[in-house]
Amino acid sequence: MHLRIPLEFEGEPLGVTQGGYLNTYVHEIPVAILPSDIVDSIKVDISALKLGESLSVSDIKNLLPKSAESLLEDEELVISVVEPKAAEVTEETQEEEITEPEVIQEKSAQDMKEE
Repeated sequence: MHLRIPLEFEGEPLGVTQGGYLNTYVHEIPVAILPSDIVDSIKVDISALKLGESLSVSDIKNLLPKSAESLLEDEELVISVVEPKAAEVTEETQEEEITEPEVIQEKSAQDMKEE
C-alpha cells in the first residue's frame, strides 16, 4: 500500500530556546507499507536540535515501521532550526510585494500634434 503517515514532533528544540525559529518542511511522510504495519503517526523527538541543525528523511527512517519504505529522497529536509537572521530574511522575501508593470498608454491625437 502507498499512504502518508503523519509526523508528530515532540519536545522543544534547544535552538528555539536560544532564539531560533523552527521550520517544518514535511508534516507527513509518504510510504510504501504492508497493511499489517500501518501506524497512526510517527513520533519524532526534536528536543536535541540546536541552532542551524536539521533532520532529513534519512535521520527518521529508523522510526518507520519494519516494512515501510519512504517515498521521499533521503536528503529531503523534514525540520530545521534556523538562526533569527536567516528566518527574518526568509520572511521578508516572502512578504515582498509584487509590483505591477507600468501601463503604457497610447498617445492621444493631441499628444501627437504637440510632438
